[in-house]
Amino acid sequence: MGHPHLAAPLLLELAHTVNAGLILIDAEGKVQLWNRWLAERSGVSAQEIQGRRLEEVFPHLANSRLAHAVQTALQQQLPAILSQTLNRRPFPLQDHLHNDAHPIEQAITIAPLARESGHIHCLIQIQDVTAAVRREQQLREQAQQLQALSNIDGLTGVANRRSFDARFQEEFQRAQRHGSDISVLMLDIDYFKEYNDCYGHQAGDTCLTVVANTLRRCLQRGGDFVARYGGEEFAVVLPGASHGAACKLASSLQQEISRLGIPHANSHAASHLSISVGVATHTPQRNDRAQDLLRGADIALYQAKRQGRNRVVSADALDLTVQPEKLM
Repeated sequence: MGHPHLAAPLLLELAHTVNAGLILIDAEGKVQLWNRWLAERSGVSAQEIQGRRLEEVFPHLANSRLAHAVQTALQQQLPAILSQTLNRRPFPLQDHLHNDAHPIEQAITIAPLARESGHIHCLIQIQDVTAAVRREQQLREQAQQLQALSNIDGLTGVANRRSFDARFQEEFQRAQRHGSDISVLMLDIDYFKEYNDCYGHQAGDTCLTVVANTLRRCLQRGGDFVARYGGEEFAVVLPGASHGAACKLASSLQQEISRLGIPHANSHAASHLSISVGVATHTPQRNDRAQDLLRGADIALYQAKRQGRNRVVSADALDLTVQPEKLM
């Protein structure tokens, strides 16, 4: 046969040894149990809070979701769960047990308890979910980093083709809405295959990185965007840039690459590394397509190569309805 008089002290000791916060609220809304876990992390002893309402000791809890959940449990016998996502740290708890004291993230469950007397009590259980929250934050940060890396060319550090396509489409649509100019430059390193054959692939990789950094450095406006489009080809979006401004920048980029003075013995365009640039500008109308503007810049680049490379060619007054062979 059991010993009921031993049960209460045993249960009380259990309440003080569990690795969670336990609060027992009586039918009048007053604290009857405040366990050791909570006392250590709140700085509030059981003697200070027993027989008092939570909001007397923690005024910020008045009219809080926690307070409403407690009332619902006492009056309607309905349980509740307060996640840390929607209810950030209802209790001011600190983990003082480790060197890096920090606020404790809390997951809270509230459950009604029926007593033999017929009165309803309420048990509040507080779990420390700080580690889980930190892991979730780390996973979010890693996901953001992976997303950023997925948009960056691994070799040169500038944006990649995927990122360029998304940005270009976005800027083209903005230009459509505002009736503003948008310019595109397509750039190609002249005789890059021959450069690789002559100096080796490691030198070729270094060359690509130097060119990418030079292009990025020369773009002065915040909205200008450079990307490695593929192989030795780069693309630049110039939102709001007129045709004249785009051509001026293209010439400046060509000159900056020449000034690097990178020897290129196998080039038929110059004794040093050089680039060819195609320029296209348009004020997009409602039914115009972004890919047609890009095609215009690509055709201009093709013309620059046909004319001997190491030069800038523009698709001036580009008609996006004209087929590529007519522009060539």
